[in-house]
Order: sequence, then structure tokens, then C-alpha cells
Amino acid sequence: MLFDRQLWRQARSHSLALLFTLVSGLGAAVFTLLQAYYIARLVNAAFLEGMLPGELWRGIWPVAVAIILRAIFQYLTDITSAEIGLRIKENLREKVLEKVQSTGALTRSIDRSGETISTLTDGLETLDPYFSQYVPQLLLAAVVPLAILMSITKNDWLSFAVLLVTAPLLPVFMILLGSISQKSTNAQWQKLHRLGSFFYETIQGIHVLLSFNVAKERGQELEEKDEDYRSLTMQVLRLTFLSAFVLEFISTIGTAVIAVEIGLRLLNGSLEFRTALFVLLLAPEFYLPLRQLGARFHAGMSGKAAAVQVFNLLGEEPDQLGMKLSSHPPFSPQVENNPSILKGKTYADYSRYFPIRLEAITARYPDAEREVLSKIDLSLNQGTHLALIGPSGEGKTTLAMILMGILLPVEGRLTFGGIPASDYPVNELSKLFCWVPQTPYIFAGTIAENICLFDPQAQDEVIREAGRSAMLDSWLQELPDGYQTKVGERGFTISTGQAQRLALARAFYRNSPILILDEPTASLDVALEADLVRSIEILTRGRTVVNIAHRMGSIRNSSMVFRVEEGRLRPVSQIHENDLLPSQTDRTVEGGH
Repeated sequence: MLFDRQLWRQARSHSLALLFTLVSGLGAAVFTLLQAYYIARLVNAAFLEGMLPGELWRGIWPVAVAIILRAIFQYLTDITSAEIGLRIKENLREKVLEKVQSTGALTRSIDRSGETISTLTDGLETLDPYFSQYVPQLLLAAVVPLAILMSITKNDWLSFAVLLVTAPLLPVFMILLGSISQKSTNAQWQKLHRLGSFFYETIQGIHVLLSFNVAKERGQELEEKDEDYRSLTMQVLRLTFLSAFVLEFISTIGTAVIAVEIGLRLLNGSLEFRTALFVLLLAPEFYLPLRQLGARFHAGMSGKAAAVQVFNLLGEEPDQLGMKLSSHPPFSPQVENNPSILKGKTYADYSRYFPIRLEAITARYPDAEREVLSKIDLSLNQGTHLALIGPSGEGKTTLAMILMGILLPVEGRLTFGGIPASDYPVNELSKLFCWVPQTPYIFAGTIAENICLFDPQAQDEVIREAGRSAMLDSWLQELPDGYQTKVGERGFTISTGQAQRLALARAFYRNSPILILDEPTASLDVALEADLVRSIEILTRGRTVVNIAHRMGSIRNSSMVFRVEEGRLRPVSQIHENDLLPSQTDRTVEGGH
């Protein structure tokens, strides 16, 4: 009956709320029984016992009370079940976001971004009705009909037998039809994910499609995929409506059989009218939970299919990712005798994280046979300026990703201050690092939001000071809205140099003690590079720096230089032009290494 261990594990974490939902449903069932009993007694007294009109009011108020209390208990059941679905959905959304954040670069190399977005939106939203509708109704369908059967047993054994025989037909047909539609539902979700990925990639690359004049062809492909998804969705809906029709038909036949056999016994005088009316009023109520379960069976199937995508994205639990909670206090850089976080560059307490050691580190990307890094040993002391040089694709960025905890090594150990990285919380170590990549990602939003990365507690003065330190003032003065100027996704409305300045402003704002520079000036012209180099020199003062270098000028102040080649680290004492990219050896090193 659509059991999924991982989903039910999520439901068990809200066992008290589920218990309250079950109790509320039972309360509604009890007052349903009382409502039928009092209505049957009232009708019998009015038409067969000759009760006077003035005395009928004494029989009406119990009926009214039963109806009101039944509605209250039903309302409590709906509210509690909806709260269960909301809490579980939000809990899973937080876990998925944490997984995407903690393994961002690695995850993106496995799963396509469109599928991730589809899981975060449609997938998690589909789990809501699974927990808020299907799971509570499954519990009620197992208990409420049983309570009604017990109440009918003492009054009418023949009606009890009819209900007992017809009731199992509903779940049997539900399972049969469900097994047929389950494959279509799974295929529907897979197609939705592929469509989401295709659409997301189309939006991200729309400027490229327009540049090559192939946007129309791409639009036709998108329309074809959309039509395939629509056709499959209609197929699932046809099966859903067929299932609902079968369940309604069986419950209607069952109620009709009850009505016929009660009517025949009333005619021959073998059954009292009050008992007959009581049973006849309860017959539809007996089938109602089972019919509602059938109506929500599709929500259960969709939820189970969506759960596959959600838990595939979650993959391993956080403690299997090499990071877990510990008793260490969270890192918080402090500045001595200076209210501004951007001045002074003096940190009171982060020496306990040093030295940072990589011991026999071996790295390999998923589905890749070749090791990117092999048996890497490295030690970084506080204030060290490390430069990594060598050809592209040899593992320089991979080494930086391991340091930041984005990529986990397949072998070896990473320690901070002698403590394994796995003993620190993810959030604690992430605050140590700031990464300035060669191609920074710019979000759709204002310049201020891109600097503070949508920090809800950001202060305008701190944002402006970060912008001044990154030499953004001359550009922002030309803009009518200044820091509130909106920019496009991926920096579509700004230049490469302006995007790099924004990335530096982020680093100034974040003010982390360890700076990872992935050659942020590599794609800039000489004049613009000189301005950014001055900002970078200010940014690196007093910090530990790992510089992935492609130009000789960027490693001028490095205290250690290593060449990364064939997955190995080789110390460099003197730089030659062939140590860097051939097209980027336009600088010389002063005072070689």
C-alpha cells in the first residue's frame, strides 16, 4: 500500500501529531455514529411513535450537537495532517539545500541543475499531499470502518456480513489499478525532471542560442518535450479517474445491496425501522474513508515517485559526507579595537585551526578512472601565501576544493589544528574560507545583494565599505541607483571586469581568514588587471592565501610555490615561462622563488 521506508521514517518523527490525527479521526467517527443513532431515533419517534411537535426539540438538539462536534473533530484532523505535511516538507527542503550547499560543485558534476531545481520545487511540493492526505487517510481507513462494523454487529448481523464481504474489494481494486499506474507515474516524474533540466539549460544559454540564431529550433524541441509530458500526464489522469470510478461503483453497489436487504426485511417485519434507518445512514459512512483513500491514492503514488528523486539527491546522510556536529564553538572572526570588519585585518581567534595539513590525499571524481590528485602532502601555517601553478586540468582547483570541504578525498586525511575536518561542523569550516574564482557567478538581483550574497542581516555601511575596498565606486557613481542597481543572471548586464570587482567585494564583505584565489585576473586586459591587483594586495594582507596562478605577476608575493602536475605536488624554487600557460607568460617574477 505504497509503503516507503524512508518516507515513513520521516512520518515517524512526527508520531505525536500522527497520533493526534488518528484520535481526532476516531472522534469524528464516534460522533458520526451518534449522529446516525439520534437521527434514527428522532425519525422513528416522529413518524411511528406519535411524538408531538413540541417534544421534537428535545430530540433535535442531540443531533445538532453530534453534527457540530463531528465537524470540529474533522477540522482538527485536517489541520493536524496539513501541519504534518508542511513540517516534513520543510525539513526535507532544509536537508536538500544543505546537501546542495555542502557538496555544490561535486553534486553539479553528477546531477543536472534543472533536475535539482525540479526536485526542490515540484518534488518536495508533491510530498506535501503524501503526508497531509494519504498517510492520515490510510490510518483512518484502517480504523474508522472497523468502528462502524462493531457498532452494526450488535444491531444487524446480515448488514454486517454484506459490509464485511464488500469492504475488501475496495483496497484490492485499488492495489490492482495502482500497480498499473505506478509505472506511468514514475515515468511521468522522470520526464518532468528531464524537461526541467532541458528548460533550465535553455534559459541559461538563451544568449548563446540567440547569437547563433538557433533559438527557434530549440523552442520547437522544448515544445515537443512539453507535449510528451502532457500526453503522459493525461495517461496518468485517465488511470486515476478510472480508479476513482471503480471505487465509487463498488461503494455504490455495496450501499444499494444494504438498502435492498434492509427494505425486504422491513416489509416482512423482521427488522425494526429505527435499526434499519441507523444501518442505512452508516452504510455510506462505512465506505467513505475507503473511497477517500482511493481518491488520495494518486497523491500517494506521486509522493512515492517524487521521494525517489528527493532521496537520490540527498544521497548520503551528512555524517557520511565527512562533516558532523561537534562541541567546538563556531568560528567568528573578531577585529580588535575597530568597529569596522573591513579595517585592521587583525583576527583574535583562528590560530587554533592551524596548521592545516593534507596527509596522503588522493582525489577522484565520480565515474572517473584517473586520479586527479595522488598522495598529496601539504602543510599550511597561519599567514602562508601558497601559489599553485601548472597546466590546466592537473588538479589545482581540485586541491582548493578539498581544502574548502567541497570535495572529499577518496583517501588521506585533512586536519585543522590537528583535528580532523570530519570533527568540525560544515558551517564552521565554511566560514574560514572565501573563494574568488576566475569566473564568479552573479545572481539576478541588486549589486548590494550580490556583495552580501542576500545576507538578511547585512548593513548598508559594511556593503559600501566592501565596494570601496574593491574599487567599485567609480563604476557605481555612473549608475543612477548605485548599490541598488539590478544586474542580470550570470552577470548578463555587466562586463567581466565589473563581475570580478563584485567577487572581490564579496571577499571583503565576508572577511574570512583564508582566501582562495583562482586567478581572478586571468581574463582581463593589462590596465584593468593592474587596478584589481591593488585591491587583491589589500585583501590578502594578514590572511592565509592559496593562489591558483596562471600569470607570473600574480605569484610575486607568494611564500611557497608548488607545481601541480600529473596529480603530484612539486616544490618550485625558480619560475620559468613554461611553468605557466603559454599565452599568459607576459609577466616576470621579481626576486624568483
